[in-house]
Amino acid sequence: MGKFIDLTGKEFGRLKVIKRAENDKYGHSMWWCQCDCLGEDSLKIFKGDNLIRCVSKSCGCWRKDNARILFKKYNTYDLSSKFGIGYTSNTNIMFYFDLDDYSLIKNYCWFEDKDGYIVTHDDIRISMHRLVTSCPDDMEVDHEFHNRYDNRKEFLRIVTRSQNCMNMSLKSNNTSGVTGVCFSKSNEKWYAYIDKEGERINLGYYDNFNIAVKIRRQAEIEYFGEYRYMGEQLSSEKKLS
Repeated sequence: MGKFIDLTGKEFGRLKVIKRAENDKYGHSMWWCQCDCLGEDSLKIFKGDNLIRCVSKSCGCWRKDNARILFKKYNTYDLSSKFGIGYTSNTNIMFYFDLDDYSLIKNYCWFEDKDGYIVTHDDIRISMHRLVTSCPDDMEVDHEFHNRYDNRKEFLRIVTRSQNCMNMSLKSNNTSGVTGVCFSKSNEKWYAYIDKEGERINLGYYDNFNIAVKIRRQAEIEYFGEYRYMGEQLSSEKKLS
């Protein structure tokens, strides 16, 4: 742990540090800060490292106030359904949003980035999922069912980095078809495991592939709970009908 730095009274972007808060569970220094905007959510706790590195510089208002159209171009929208449908400016891909968020997003030019997220640009990159959820700078937004085009709030949740990593789909180098299950040539058995917060938990070796999968699924419920990956059959894309 580095040398303690008293941040009381210092200013970072729109944030002014008011007083020390309790350390988080990892021992990181946390600070109560007041944002210049003086909005309803302007008094918040932030991690000291994020303040110093300018990762956190407002209560969330900075992103909203500074988001503007990079090019003089607008998206096409369909507001005739129970949710809104838009079309990206670069790929003409459909994206989805709550109708009550239309006033928030309509003046920005949204496009699909290389990772499939719906974003706009100003001096900084702004993601639609972070804008509509007013996600704090030190948190992340999890697309619960992995549909990055769907930014309806019922399918988004604000999470920590660790929680976001729990909702991971199958990696491209997986050969078993199931995350956390692989064949051990040395044991000639199916090996089940689960990773949580950087630690690998051994779930055992099994002769039967289906048993190994069952053990892995049970571990997901135990260790990941509501943040576990629920599978493509529950994707929000299929909930659009």
